[in-house]
Amino acid sequence: PSGYYSDGQRLLADWDFTQPADSGAAAYFNAVWRNLLKEVYGDQLRESLLPDGSSRWTYVTSQLLRQPDSPWWDDTETKGVVEDRDMILARVMRAARDELVRRHARDPRKWTWGHLHRLELHSQIGDSDKLLGMIFNSDVAGTPGGSGAVNATGWDPRQGYTVTSGPVVRMVVDLAEPDRSGWVSLAGISGHTASLHYTDQREAWLSGTLLPWRFRPAEGDHLVLKPRD
Repeated sequence: PSGYYSDGQRLLADWDFTQPADSGAAAYFNAVWRNLLKEVYGDQLRESLLPDGSSRWTYVTSQLLRQPDSPWWDDTETKGVVEDRDMILARVMRAARDELVRRHARDPRKWTWGHLHRLELHSQIGDSDKLLGMIFNSDVAGTPGGSGAVNATGWDPRQGYTVTSGPVVRMVVDLAEPDRSGWVSLAGISGHTASLHYTDQREAWLSGTLLPWRFRPAEGDHLVLKPRD
């Protein structure tokens, strides 16, 4: 139907280039990026050299975009046709649109980056057995950010959009007024699954919220150590 493939592009018209979990534009952009890496390099590099989506590939591809007739744009699997940059870009934008329909929804207004970019916290114990996984692994959650972003939640386009790396702890320290500092852990501060603190910081981590990090005890608070009888 008319406008089907341009629907995704329209999401980028007023995109501010951030990647919150509820962003449809971020979902479409990253789907285009993943399909672009596969289309440009997948037919000319062996599997062990395929792009991992890191900043190196961002730089290489940005340079390649300035060379519309580079041999890298040609799809070596199509006989009798020599593709150029614009042909490949049109192809990957269509592929991204189709992929998001399969993975998410036909209506681009329903797309979200968090639907694709998912975080699941695994423990070594939880991965050893399905039943233990239900106890030790956390639920899947839609995640903002991306590879090479300030909100660094990396993903590998060779595998999909699932979060593969991220900061275990975030902290901001105010050297002028230490009590205004903050930090947050990826999950929680307890390794015991029955503890309320096993995953109690995950939502704050996902939203980019920092928890107070006090350097000085509150007035009137005292710690008393008593020997056991």
